[in-house]
Amino acid sequence: MSSVELSGIRKTYGPVEALAEVDLQIEAGQFVTLLGPSGSGKTTLLNIVSGMIEATAGSVRIAGKDVTNVPPGGRDLGMVFQNYALMPHMSVFDNVAFPLKIRKLPKEQIARQVGEVLDLVQLGHLADRKPKELSGGQQQRVSIARCLVYRPALILMDEPLGALDKKLREQLQLEIKRIHQDLKVTVLYVTHDQEEALVLSDKICVMNEGRIEQEGGPTELYFQPRTQFIADFLGESNILEGRVGRGKGPCKAITFDEAITVQTDFAEGLAENENARFLIRPESISITKSQPDENAIRARIVDTIFSGESSRVYLQAPSGLKLIAKSYSRFEGEDFSVGDDVYATFRPIDCRPIVDV
Repeated sequence: MSSVELSGIRKTYGPVEALAEVDLQIEAGQFVTLLGPSGSGKTTLLNIVSGMIEATAGSVRIAGKDVTNVPPGGRDLGMVFQNYALMPHMSVFDNVAFPLKIRKLPKEQIARQVGEVLDLVQLGHLADRKPKELSGGQQQRVSIARCLVYRPALILMDEPLGALDKKLREQLQLEIKRIHQDLKVTVLYVTHDQEEALVLSDKICVMNEGRIEQEGGPTELYFQPRTQFIADFLGESNILEGRVGRGKGPCKAITFDEAITVQTDFAEGLAENENARFLIRPESISITKSQPDENAIRARIVDTIFSGESSRVYLQAPSGLKLIAKSYSRFEGEDFSVGDDVYATFRPIDCRPIVDV
């Protein structure tokens, strides 16, 4: 059974259509992320699931129950916000216990459940502290614990790490991933951070102009985007326009700029002499000064950028074709400089067509 089922969700504000016929299923225990730029509709969709915004059309089901017209308090869900929303005059323990006290659970049960969830988020030793005595990351973990303590059927997270610095955000990503794996809770998560979505998610729904443009696992979306928007939005990309020809064996030959021909394993359904667009991820490109046997594009290095965790090399072929290559280590142990003539090479499997432009 799906934990969440959205059918035909539309939301309009006068003549403006914020959401257009969105359908989505989330299986029990899945971590699903709504990813997209500002204005794509992801937060609006999350708020419709929560009941804080009423849909213009469509239905919402949570754990098999139609909750389309049910107020937020009756939907058996929890929310984690970017601003923590902790009560400053209460201790960590009392902040986490608050939802259980509202439900009038016995004190012994409250103490047990709060203790368990604080241990889960590794804050049991800070139970007596006030929020102001905690770091931003610790406060967000308290917020997560408060959401987990009453064991809702669904947890909604709206940009929960947006206010944290990069290093702390990466640490909390791993914490959230660990908690999800331990508890197998169902999570609907909103972010505009592509890397965050790739790290956390079982399934990503990339939204654009009020629609889910593509949904799938992180690997599928990253390496098999159906549209140029997905390819551009989810990581860096080389998008090349080429003409399909007959290749070697099962491969197809793709000619770029009338001068560069490469092989691809992924041209099924494309006819010879058909024009198409192809994606090559920068990390799939290797650079060498010696000419490989196939899929070698002669180019000149026009710029290099070292960012600590990776190196980027910007290339331009004599035809004017531009490429980006990226490595998380050094490129084949060689030293490259601006102005060097090199060969950019990649496997036929790494050149993939973009089906819907």
